[in-house]
Amino acid sequence: MTFFTDFQTRQDLNLLDRYSNKSVYAVFNSAKTAGASRLLEKMFNNPLTDYEAINLRSSIFKYFQEINIQFPVDSQAFSIAETYLQGGGVGILSSLVSIVRIATMKMVGVSEEYNLRVGQIQSTLKFCIQLNELVSHIISLKGENPVSKELQNAREVLGNQIEAMAFESEKISFSKMVSYDRKFRVRLNQHLLDLVDLTHHLDLYIAVAGVSRTKGFSYALAQSADNNNLSIINCKNPLVKFAKGNNLEINRDKNVFFLTGANMAGKSTLMKSVGIALYLAHMGFPVAADEMIFSVKDGLYTSINVSDNLAQGYSHYYAEVRRVKEVAEAVSASKKLFVIFDELFKGTNVKDAYDATLAVTEAFSKYKKCGFIISTHIIEVVEEFDNEGEHIQFFYLPTVMNGKIPTYTYNLTKGVSDDRHGMILIENEGILELLK
Repeated sequence: MTFFTDFQTRQDLNLLDRYSNKSVYAVFNSAKTAGASRLLEKMFNNPLTDYEAINLRSSIFKYFQEINIQFPVDSQAFSIAETYLQGGGVGILSSLVSIVRIATMKMVGVSEEYNLRVGQIQSTLKFCIQLNELVSHIISLKGENPVSKELQNAREVLGNQIEAMAFESEKISFSKMVSYDRKFRVRLNQHLLDLVDLTHHLDLYIAVAGVSRTKGFSYALAQSADNNNLSIINCKNPLVKFAKGNNLEINRDKNVFFLTGANMAGKSTLMKSVGIALYLAHMGFPVAADEMIFSVKDGLYTSINVSDNLAQGYSHYYAEVRRVKEVAEAVSASKKLFVIFDELFKGTNVKDAYDATLAVTEAFSKYKKCGFIISTHIIEVVEEFDNEGEHIQFFYLPTVMNGKIPTYTYNLTKGVSDDRHGMILIENEGILELLK
């Protein structure tokens, strides 16, 4: 089963933008090889839904964080070798014909292709030697190694069939070129391509582990989907510098986390931090929290930055309504989802927003297989809920007044906000004075 999310959610959480240094993808994209970056993108696009597979991947990243090694493979040599090997899979005759043609061209004074092939063979040898050193070093370390089988298989290929030789200054003769080309592009081609893939993975493991170590991230523990449990200690938004951490817990009995607080109090940032943590946790990646335990979900929906669609004639409010309908259809189809709604129905008048928030929140709360975080600035709606003890828990982010200047603690507090500082901000900006 595939973990479901959609474009709106990915945009809300700024998950995967390869061309921005402010996306969650960019936080982890410190690998040395292009293949590792592609692998990172693949993992971002395909979170896992099997808790055992999630915990296994987490254990791999955690292991590489603990052994704290650097990626030693020369990225330029590796790139040359990778391209060369990917052009393999040819027969012995094809390999020989190719080498003879290149050698013949060299004899008549056209040596560019000959020199290129020599460079490809030397780069492949260099890659194999460096990978062999890396694999041997990891195998020699003590402790439980979750990728020991893959490394042992690689060590067997590298140790038994690739000569570890000093080759940089060696002049490769025609006969050696024939021998190496046949070995690399014919006899061992698939084995070497498997080593290329292993190198991508090792590069990514080391890179992600390094990010986690530097930023003080931790690894979430995945549980069966039947539990419907989410517990996070000191959860932060990895895209916010000096972010404030908060604790949060959602379970079957308290499956709605109802959040209030003034604008600028940090509601959206908090909700994004939880959404990002849950998404990364389903990838088996480290999360910006001290501790996290979660039940695997079928998918994640957010509604944080929903905008109008003038091309289709959708107003902001109608776009919100359609978004809620999408989620309602998924929830009512018995999917185990985690849903985040920031400021429900802010695109309509206060009375309609009040009624709709009340009705929708109570309806969603009955789906105990799902978890919800819902925020609103219409705090009066809280008075109408009659099932706080059964399904809904109330928290707020407080505002502290320093004279007429509002300041924000960003500390989750149990209860409901009574902050009403909209007019104070207008007065502080002198807007009414300007209009006199």
